[in-house]
Amino acid sequence: MRNQRRTGGGGMAEKPRWDEDLRTLFLRMEPEKEFIRPAPEQEAILRGFQEIGWLKVLDDPLPYLPAEATRRRLRNVVRNLNRHLTTGGIHFYTANHDTAVRWRFVNGQMPKKKRRTRN
Repeated sequence: MRNQRRTGGGGMAEKPRWDEDLRTLFLRMEPEKEFIRPAPEQEAILRGFQEIGWLKVLDDPLPYLPAEATRRRLRNVVRNLNRHLTTGGIHFYTANHDTAVRWRFVNGQMPKKKRRTRN
């Protein structure tokens, strides 16, 4: 068990949960984001993570567009997904040259962007 992450309460770290019927993302059994209006692209990402058991990376689940438009759209959808989170305990970001989405737990704060440096 040494490689398994633990929560402060001594139990195993919980995974987020997307409830399609309630249109609510739960984090640690509390609502993290509730959708009052349809947001099909954001919901597609959450549905995709729920279907794969909240693995850390999800290939772009959105319908195909020409390459640059697809990447731009995914970045915009992920940016909107991070808006209005109740606790800020989770953060979504694009990966693999904007062709996939990743998530991570954060401690109540949005992580700062890393600056790229030239070698």
